[in-house]
Amino acid sequence: MKSHIENICQKPKSRRLEFKEKFPKGDQFAKTVIAFANGAGGKIIFGVKDRPRQITGLRDEDIFLLEEHIANHISDHCLPNIILEIYIQFIDNKNIGILHFPASIDLPVYRCPEACKAFIQKNIALSSTIGEIYRQVNYRIATIKTISYCKYWIF
Repeated sequence: MKSHIENICQKPKSRRLEFKEKFPKGDQFAKTVIAFANGAGGKIIFGVKDRPRQITGLRDEDIFLLEEHIANHISDHCLPNIILEIYIQFIDNKNIGILHFPASIDLPVYRCPEACKAFIQKNIALSSTIGEIYRQVNYRIATIKTISYCKYWIF
C-alpha cells in the first residue's frame, strides 16, 4: 500500500503542489513560496524530478543543509515571515524533503531583497528598497504588485 506522500508524488503539479529535484538557484524559490502563501498554501517536495516524475531522493548529507537553506532563504527574502513545516520522509530507500505551509494570515506576503530586510529589521527603510508581491495565476507565478518604501521611514 502506498503512503500518503507516495500518492502525492503521483499527482500533477498544481497551484498548491510543486516538485523540485534539488534546491533551485536564484530567487525563483522565494517567488514560488510567496505565490503559495498569498494563495491557498501548498507543498514543495524535494528529491522528486518533475519530468518525467521520478523519486530521485536527497543524499543523507544534504538533508540538514536543505532544511537550513530553506529556512534561511525564506527568512531572508519573504516578509512578513511565513510559517512552514519541513520534514523528511523515506520512500523507496530514498529521502525526500517536504516543505508544507498554510496560506498566510498576514497578507500580502512579498519578496524583499536581503538589503531591504536588513533596513526593515533596523526599523529604517530607504526609497531605493523595493519588494514584490507574487500570486499563482493559471499555474504560473505572476508579479501582482511592486512596492517601494518612502525615504527614511523610521518605525
